[in-house]
Amino acid sequence: MTRERREFVRTRENRRCGYCGVAESSVGGTLTIDHFRPTIHGGGDEPENLVYCCHCCNSFKGDYWHDDPEQRLLSPRYDVMSEHLLLIDRGTLQPLSQRGTLHIRILHLNRDALVEHRFELTQMEAARERQKLLIAQINEMERRVIELQRRIRDLLS
Repeated sequence: MTRERREFVRTRENRRCGYCGVAESSVGGTLTIDHFRPTIHGGGDEPENLVYCCHCCNSFKGDYWHDDPEQRLLSPRYDVMSEHLLLIDRGTLQPLSQRGTLHIRILHLNRDALVEHRFELTQMEAARERQKLLIAQINEMERRVIELQRRIRDLLS
């Protein structure tokens, strides 16, 4: 596989695992390239068949393939993950379909470290939202202080 093709797939997937979503920055290095349809089952090196993925997902997936589309893993390129998977309490994925169940089981998407990682991400997002709210409240309070200072000046003059 050419370096250019690898970089294309890496950029297309936003430097995240196409299966579990973990980012390079979270694992501290580049990820691997997986053949969605393994080469031993007729898959090629065309970009549509390549998935940027973490080492864990690549290892768990291995050469998994099924001729029945209902028994295939979800494709990060063609499937809408939210139709098959739901993130629930504390970072656990819950299946919404038979393929979602298969996807979670084959790729071990509720492995402890990954659940903890997703939980930490949701906590950080919640903290960012709280921070935005607090900044808005501070800005409003500063506006009120300025208005009160103006009123005091008007009363004293």
